[in-house]
Amino acid sequence: MEFVTGTQWRVASGYLFQFTRQGNLEVRNPAGQLVWESRTRDAGASRLRLESSGDLAICAAGDAAPVWSTGTAGNQGAFLAFQMDGNLVLYSSDRSPLWATDTNGK
Repeated sequence: MEFVTGTQWRVASGYLFQFTRQGNLEVRNPAGQLVWESRTRDAGASRLRLESSGDLAICAAGDAAPVWSTGTAGNQGAFLAFQMDGNLVLYSSDRSPLWATDTNGK
């Protein structure tokens, strides 16, 4: 799964998940306040991807090494969920949480 800058998703509760045009992954609450970010703004990031290894990574064009990642490689079948409570969670194939933004209810 791969996304380009400018991609965004909003859940029914009003939380916004976005990979900004500046290459920053962000979570905003229903009031529009930034509650979490990857801090990769202006680092040349152009792609957000969930690797087959289970690592969520932000990559710059042409770079082999990510500018940011969850460090969760070794978890094939992992999937990403943007939850109604505002938490972005990466789950293993057996539905155990591997990584999260811890933004639920913020």
